[in-house]
Amino acid sequence: MNGAGNPNMVSNIVHKNRHLEWFFVYFGYSKNERKGFVGVKFTGGIETIEYNNVNHYYTPYFYTFVGKDKQFPGFNGKIGYVNFALGSGTFRKTPDFKHPNDVFGFDKGESTLLKKPESKKPQPITDETGEKQLPNAHNENSPKVIKEFRSDVAFTEYGYGFWARFLTAYPVKLPNGKNAPWYFMARLTQHENYDNIRMGDRILAIWQGQGYYHFTTNNVQPANPNVIRNINYPSDIEGLWTHFYFSYSNTGKAVAIVKFGDLDPVSAEFPVKHPDLKYLKFILGGKDQNRYPGFNGQFTQVVYSTSVGAFIDSVDSHKKFFADKASPLKGGKVPLSTTRIIDSQVDRQANSDPTKTTVDTVFPKEYAFSGWFKWSQPTPQQAWHNLFRVQISQPSTDRNLGDRTLAGWVGNGGIIHLTTYSYRNMNGAGPNNLPQDIPHKNRHFDWFFVYFGYNKNDKQGYAYIKWKDSDDNLDFKDINHYFANRYYVFTGRDAQFPGFNGKVAYVSFNVGEGASRRGSDFSHPDDAFRFDKAGQLIPKVDPSKPKVDENTVHVNKVDNNSPRVDDVLRSNDNLVEYGYGFWARFLTAYPVRLIYGKNQPWYFVSRLTTNEDYDNVRMGDRALAIWQGQGYYHFTTCNKQNGAVNVIQNINYPNDIEGVWTYIYYSYSAEKKKAVAFIKYGSEDFKSITHQVVHPTTQSVRFILGGMDEKRYPAFNGVFTKVVYSHQVWSFC
Repeated sequence: MNGAGNPNMVSNIVHKNRHLEWFFVYFGYSKNERKGFVGVKFTGGIETIEYNNVNHYYTPYFYTFVGKDKQFPGFNGKIGYVNFALGSGTFRKTPDFKHPNDVFGFDKGESTLLKKPESKKPQPITDETGEKQLPNAHNENSPKVIKEFRSDVAFTEYGYGFWARFLTAYPVKLPNGKNAPWYFMARLTQHENYDNIRMGDRILAIWQGQGYYHFTTNNVQPANPNVIRNINYPSDIEGLWTHFYFSYSNTGKAVAIVKFGDLDPVSAEFPVKHPDLKYLKFILGGKDQNRYPGFNGQFTQVVYSTSVGAFIDSVDSHKKFFADKASPLKGGKVPLSTTRIIDSQVDRQANSDPTKTTVDTVFPKEYAFSGWFKWSQPTPQQAWHNLFRVQISQPSTDRNLGDRTLAGWVGNGGIIHLTTYSYRNMNGAGPNNLPQDIPHKNRHFDWFFVYFGYNKNDKQGYAYIKWKDSDDNLDFKDINHYFANRYYVFTGRDAQFPGFNGKVAYVSFNVGEGASRRGSDFSHPDDAFRFDKAGQLIPKVDPSKPKVDENTVHVNKVDNNSPRVDDVLRSNDNLVEYGYGFWARFLTAYPVRLIYGKNQPWYFVSRLTTNEDYDNVRMGDRALAIWQGQGYYHFTTCNKQNGAVNVIQNINYPNDIEGVWTYIYYSYSAEKKKAVAFIKYGSEDFKSITHQVVHPTTQSVRFILGGMDEKRYPAFNGVFTKVVYSHQVWSFC
């Protein structure tokens, strides 16, 4: 009571420049609790101070000074809705400043002075290109975007963002890949006439490095004009749309955020302080005044802002803000487009000019060359005669990646030589020539169809050749092609080699969804691959059409030596497939009665032999032969590889086969080195057997159905019908 005490109990709240926006201050006291409480509500949160063991004098008078007192300079700015409240209920121990009568002026100020929540979201300005994709070449100095910002008061937040994708071959091709240490992307500088690395030159700047994106900023205390953070990128960024956002808040932080394709964003933080700035200049693309090579690829959806909300401080905030924004990831599918290069038959010689075609497109992930060829022997034949070549740059040196995007030759040694390329990293490494061969076996003297396609998503190439009576294919695995917007297609001859000698017809180059195919079916509603033109070049054989009337019922007597069918099938080429099938019905009492039933060990059914004058069991006599045994059908074949003349497998039949219609199909493929038999008893499911065998090479086969096999065996007793047999390529199944 003698006047002792503390006239100035001090505590502080650091404003962190949040006082540049509207903020609310409450300071209250309770005599009963001997406490003081301070609450300051900023737009970004609330901070509080508690004073304990505080004793104020009772007084009937209070003198309030708002904005300025008698001792100090005053507040500089705006003040609104100031209240001084006395009495019960005016002291708050928590930052709850609501009151039915709004005695603190909190509700009035919040509704009147504060911006609506939606206006607090970042409102970056989209540049005039919108979603247009801006090409940026490594050797082009001119920036894609230049934007200046001026203000009467210091900026509190600023930032910029864009989508970009690195491309090795666009807008200009990097012949040795991305091999410079730095490629300039963007910078925000405080200097209208900026240098490279003075204080303020790199307010927010980005380069593409080797293995990472390089983000730099500056700090005033301690002074550092080049504060660095790196964010590693994936090993393969070819064509990978990547989102960048780099921003700063004067609360003392810069944040870089990068999103690689569909992956979650990653970030890097800089605890830095920038000077108070009223001018900024944004530069995107170009060569940074010829200091660095430029980023090679594309920019799109560029945004920049110096408004409150431009600062994005976290990955979560980035996700929320850009969730509903346009993205190049949400599109990008290229519809199928067909360029018909040759739409008729043309004759050409090895020294004839090539058919040159340039195909412009929009970075497809699938593309394919296809067409028909028929070889005529030139005199003399050179080591290589070019069928076609697809390349991504012009002129071709035949040494760089992409010069053999898809290419084919007729080569010495009896081959069709097909090749592509594959990059191995972003620095230009990888083989420019990945060849595989298909032996033509002189089948190229007839019309043959060539398809060679690529699929970026699968990282695979696939080549297919349809010969007159067979087909072949090749897989090219783990293949990486550069994205390109232009393909140069040479048909019949390229710039480096002698050309194809013979006929060329119906050539197409397809790009877009569906251009990549596998298997042997290249039919298309619009005949995009010109595969269906085969009917005009190769008479199509229907393998299901029998050589005899399929309605004929062949009665086969157990004691009749004469075959029901005996026919020789011949070809000018080696046969690659053959087979036969029929319905059969065993009958005990028809056409003759078996008095003692089916009691012999073997009853002859059929055989297909590679020997026109056949014996019983020499090599090729039993290429595809069938007997009815006791409890099973007996399927035999031969194997030239190991000299086996009688390779056997059986398929059991039901206990009662009297009158049971039974379907049998037996066929062979030289390509697959298989003989396969199917059998179906009445309504039962199919059963099958497979022989892994190699038959003697032949250009003819003889088919015998029924009879007694030149009196070697009793004959199958019953009937045959719907007999089919063929030596065409579709015979095997």
